[in-house]
Amino acid sequence: MRRSLSLARLTGLIDGQRGLTGVEAEERRRQYGVNRIVETASSGWADIVRDTARDPMIWFLVGTMLLFAWLGDYTEAVVLALALVPIAGMDAYLHRRTQASTEGLSGRLASKASVIRDGTVIAVPATDIVPGDLAVVAESQLFPADGLIVMGDGLQVDESALTGESFPVRKRPFQGHLTGTADISIDNLHWGVAGTRLLTGEARLRVAYTGAETLYGQIVRSVQ
Repeated sequence: MRRSLSLARLTGLIDGQRGLTGVEAEERRRQYGVNRIVETASSGWADIVRDTARDPMIWFLVGTMLLFAWLGDYTEAVVLALALVPIAGMDAYLHRRTQASTEGLSGRLASKASVIRDGTVIAVPATDIVPGDLAVVAESQLFPADGLIVMGDGLQVDESALTGESFPVRKRPFQGHLTGTADISIDNLHWGVAGTRLLTGEARLRVAYTGAETLYGQIVRSVQ
């Protein structure tokens, strides 16, 4: 599998040594947003009822029921009113199941990460990661975002959360030269992806995609 990379995001940032400065990180946060892969949603019943009420099919049936009542066909109106109960109940159930699935996906993501900022390795919330950051991922830790692996030896990654593949996947640092601003295709061998776990070694990840732009973020949008 290969994945497209926009070089404009990583101009001059391919090496495994230089991280961002605090100022650069703040500028990129304003440009690309925070690294919120799964939006936190309330799972209260009030929210479920509100989401259910947004279903156009529910309102179509309500309108049809009122039309029958206005025409004096009360039997049909009552039948539709009774039919609305299981339909609305099933709709609410599906909304709740979607919320539960989203909450389960969020539990597979890193909550904190180590990055090089101003020449120093610091711990930050994973939501503070921005494209261009140089993340330091230790053995057994989760990748905080999607990016190029630019340093590390003997790397193996558990990608089962994304692919279902139970066997470890070998990774190798990217050592090519990237110039220009066009998009290029890079082999999965060099990618570290949010939601996957590093099993062996220590990797340095040059972050390319955060938030909804990650592969994991695309899966979450599909679930929702």
